[in-house]
Amino acid sequence: MRILSVDDKQENLYMIEALLQGHGYSVSSAANGAEALHLLETQEIDCILSDILMPEMDGFEFCRKVKSDSRYCHIPFVFFTATYTGAKDEAFALKIGANKFLQKPCEPDVLLAAINEVLSCPEEGEGVPCPVPGAEDDVLKLYNERLVNKIEQKMLQLEQEILAHKKTEDILRQSETNYRRLFHSIRDALLVTDVHRRIINCNRAFGDLFGYSLDDLLGKQTLVLYESELQYHQMKQSLATLNDDSVQIFLVQFVTKEGKIFPGEVNLFRLYDDEERMTGYIGLIRDVTQRITAEKQQEDLEARLRQAQKMESIGRLAGGVAHDYNNMLSVILGYAQMGLSKVEPGMQVHEFLQQIVDAAQRSSAMTRKLLGFARKQPVVPKVLDLNETVSGMLKVLQRMIGEEVQVIWQPHANLPPILIDPSQVDQILANLCVNARDSMPTGGKISIRTALVSINDMLRLSHDQLSPGASATYGII
Repeated sequence: MRILSVDDKQENLYMIEALLQGHGYSVSSAANGAEALHLLETQEIDCILSDILMPEMDGFEFCRKVKSDSRYCHIPFVFFTATYTGAKDEAFALKIGANKFLQKPCEPDVLLAAINEVLSCPEEGEGVPCPVPGAEDDVLKLYNERLVNKIEQKMLQLEQEILAHKKTEDILRQSETNYRRLFHSIRDALLVTDVHRRIINCNRAFGDLFGYSLDDLLGKQTLVLYESELQYHQMKQSLATLNDDSVQIFLVQFVTKEGKIFPGEVNLFRLYDDEERMTGYIGLIRDVTQRITAEKQQEDLEARLRQAQKMESIGRLAGGVAHDYNNMLSVILGYAQMGLSKVEPGMQVHEFLQQIVDAAQRSSAMTRKLLGFARKQPVVPKVLDLNETVSGMLKVLQRMIGEEVQVIWQPHANLPPILIDPSQVDQILANLCVNARDSMPTGGKISIRTALVSINDMLRLSHDQLSPGASATYGII
């Protein structure tokens, strides 16, 4: 069994290696999470024993990467820490996927028992991603809260050590180093100000996001970070309502050093000294451009769905109306045709009845189009003259597209008949003409022509659904 030991202190790595090797384990060591991830790619590891507070990549981030990777998520993960020792720290560690949480120092038997326990109960699902419990934003929120809380604890601890124990300058520098490691391990941009909103510190992530160094901003008002003075003053009003009982998040338009404006989500905390006097603010800033874009895309999809549902309802309504109207037309057409059979041609009544029959047949064609639009009309192919069918649609098309667009009809002489549903021809013509009109908002010409073409092998390269031979076609140019 090979154990991966991760700790930024060489003496801790040496002691753990000696203990585990003395009990029959093989041990690999790493100084931080980033180095440990590299070792996982090259070695077979059976268990991970990791500290939390480390430079470059801390234990929490390392655990989250391991548990979200299908290659490593089955490996048992044990935290062994002397810095994060609270109940909330343990709860967060287990939330992100750790199997055990041990505090330094502990008896060797306790450490060995914990490792034996997790090795005897391997996790199931090797090769399958193991998602961290809880939403990503919730995990990051808890992560930031634990880190900010630790910063406050470290600052308070530092002051107490100076006042109570008069530590030497070397101890002070070490404490400052630990604070900096923790401070710069936060993934979100972190800004520290005094009570007057003058900048006194920022982490590396802040510099990466805004393009400023601490020297650029030290002592300046946070106004330089806002897209407008209005937003700066609105945040001042929000700070007046900030309390310690709840986490308050604000959406602000920020501007980088290069002038790029982006939406940022700000999580604010108050800073206090050891006498509970407020000394300033800590702001955690996250660029939410991608999230807002994704939300807008989701809104657009929902709007399209609602429009599609409306069109479906309109289609059903059109189908119902067309069906009832067609029934009435059948009665009108039937009686008119019966009347024609009773009247001699040439009589004025015969002409009147013929006009009724013609109008009823034209109306019946309109109802077929409505039924076709509603997708309730079955396809009924007929042998027809394509030129005659297109000619019958010209007046309707001209009214449909308006006077600003001229329709030019170019029929091909001696065109053979085709087999197609007439209503589908009408629908195709209407769709093509409307699309052409929409592309010419200032007016123009639409040419409709029929032609007899031969489908050869070259044409089939781009239209493989066509069959070889002669074919009558029409199109819009």
